Amino acid sequence: MKFLSGIESLNIRAANRPEGGWVLQGSVPWCTNLRKEGFLAAMAVAREDGSPPMVVALPSDRLGLQRSPDLDLIALRGTNTASLQLRDVVIDGGDLLAEKAPAFLPRVRPAFLGLQCGLSIGLARASHAVAGQRAGAGRHVLQAPLQVLGQRLDATVHALKAGVDSGLFVAEPHRLFRLRLDLHECVQQALQLELQASGGRAYHRDVPGGFARRWRESAFIPIVTPSVTQLLGELEKQAAREAEAAASAPGAA
Repeated sequence: MKFLSGIESLNIRAANRPEGGWVLQGSVPWCTNLRKEGFLAAMAVAREDGSPPMVVALPSDRLGLQRSPDLDLIALRGTNTASLQLRDVVIDGGDLLAEKAPAFLPRVRPAFLGLQCGLSIGLARASHAVAGQRAGAGRHVLQAPLQVLGQRLDATVHALKAGVDSGLFVAEPHRLFRLRLDLHECVQQALQLELQASGGRAYHRDVPGGFARRWRESAFIPIVTPSVTQLLGELEKQAAREAEAAASAPGAA
């Protein structure tokens, strides 16, 4: 996804084999759901012959594919997140998910990003619920912003599901990017409201509620690929394209 946005190059390269297929070299610095019992990892691969990048899926027992220990993260330690090293990994046509990644990835991006939004939605809903329970005596001033946030969150989730189901985001991905950013803002607002509603209780480890865990997990939302920075960059490019098209339209001043 970063490669599609022109942010970074691909970390895995494929060389043609004389007898057919390819040999892969490189690394994946961050990959989730790499269960130690076995996994199937999908990755985009650059081709040394200059052909378009491809997308491959490799099983964990493939010779030359090595999984690191779980990354030492500040949260999300149950996600089986690690890095992968590929040394002389041999693949053939049976390992291909897509021969041309630039055509394949935009088609799967709506579902991919839509599923990623689940973490934002869950965190926002959880913090919003706890804040609502604790915004009692002395904190009634939080009721109005809690109501506004709840309505915004419901509307954003509805728009997300409708856009994925209808296929709208394939042709207009910028609409999905804006919803991802909206959900990021919902998470931040919900956590702030929960903290204000909870007061000092949020800092007590022995008080149930899970605020500290949600606070740490929320720090992942801005950096998960595509990150908030990348999404803002894509929307900036979209705005520039729209401005250019408007300026060149017939009758434009």
